[in-house]
Amino acid sequence: MEFPQAMPCMKKADTVDRKVVMLDAKDIEGLFSMKGSFEQRKELENKAEIDRVIDE
Repeated sequence: MEFPQAMPCMKKADTVDRKVVMLDAKDIEGLFSMKGSFEQRKELENKAEIDRVIDE
């Protein structure tokens, strides 16, 4: 017994899943760049604090 409607639905779901995965990958990449920016900012703040202490 064959279900002809099963395959088109599966393909549609597969296509949707791929788009969702691609969007998630882009979001994750953005989060990594935000994390890098956060780490850079913290590093600059730490250097500024060290310079402030040295100047005192």
